[in-house]
Amino acid sequence: MYERFYSPNLMALASSQVGEDSLSHQPDLAIGVHLMDRYTFYLLEFLEDIHPASKSNMNDLFKVCPKSQCVSTPGHRTDLFLRDPGSVLITDFFGSVRKIEITMETINLTDPIQQVELREVMFKVDWGQPACIKT
Repeated sequence: MYERFYSPNLMALASSQVGEDSLSHQPDLAIGVHLMDRYTFYLLEFLEDIHPASKSNMNDLFKVCPKSQCVSTPGHRTDLFLRDPGSVLITDFFGSVRKIEITMETINLTDPIQQVELREVMFKVDWGQPACIKT
């Protein structure tokens, strides 16, 4: 499926190639279904070991489930990605840092006057002929 992508700065992963099955890993005997495929299991196992100081990069992520473990051929596509995946840390790709400002002041996030006005407008709606229907 990722062969159809064309937007810049995308990286894609697949648990198997076209024509292959992505095989199940572990069943939940209580409900009688498999919870995830092999690729997802090993990917999750890899990501659970990542911590803020990890030096693992995206190329390491591409190796999480070799064919011998997945019993399928995982794939990835990086030609649309604008950087070398080997230089992109997992923590940078999946992580997010937001600049915040801590304040001790109380900030009122709702303006009571606007709420009353909004309520008045809501009850004055004219439910006449819908504009999307031509008469």
